[in-house]
Amino acid sequence: MANQKRSFSAQVNADSDGGLKQKLLHGSDIPKQFDGVVVKVKTVRDSPANFNAPFILDFDEPFPYGCKSWAMNMTNAAIAASKVGDDPDALIGKRIYLKIIMTDNPKTGDVVRSLTIAKIEGEKAARVDTTAKKPKLEKAPKTSEGITEKDLPF
Repeated sequence: MANQKRSFSAQVNADSDGGLKQKLLHGSDIPKQFDGVVVKVKTVRDSPANFNAPFILDFDEPFPYGCKSWAMNMTNAAIAASKVGDDPDALIGKRIYLKIIMTDNPKTGDVVRSLTIAKIEGEKAARVDTTAKKPKLEKAPKTSEGITEKDLPF
């Protein structure tokens, strides 16, 4: 991969000759009273060939919960690309807020705590159509519990 440009959009990465020598950060490492963690990216490297995740992010100190790295899966690579562009090295030196989400573990089928990129320092602003008119909403009927449907979180 020496002459090949790395990108988030690449589906296949060259084999990495570097193995993992430290524990990777997982959602289960974050204490339950917290909803995420902020890390600062020191380096972005290709994952070893036996990994499903395309990249490993190595952290600057302080290391969260004794973990020096995080395996970035394809979903998080797509999120990062939407926030900083297609160059993985754009993450170097940036602080990233990794938020806890609940997701299915593909190996066990269990619902587990996982990490997803919620915010990246200096991310591109989202494109919002400010010219569109807001639709007029009808008044929601009362439910049997005395709250309106718009009070529901979904």
